[in-house]
Amino acid sequence: MKEAKIRKSHNSELKAKVALEALRGVKMVNEIGIEFGVHPGQVGLWKRELQKQAKTLFEGVPLARQCVLAGGIPLRDLSGQETAPAG
Repeated sequence: MKEAKIRKSHNSELKAKVALEALRGVKMVNEIGIEFGVHPGQVGLWKRELQKQAKTLFEGVPLARQCVLAGGIPLRDLSGQETAPAG
């Protein structure tokens, strides 16, 4: 009987490093996969996901404001005092 393989869980920091390395285009996908210990197919998926999501960094409402509007963390001014969200 074969033992079940345990799926690896990769954190977002590793995914970002791998995707950025792939976007640079200096190394082949196989080389990146070996360097970071991930399957070459996964490298390509993370690269495409980064390309697709990159535009959201420069669109619309800043992330901190999105958290407040979604009922998340309160905004604080530089003195550490809570502030009411504008809008």
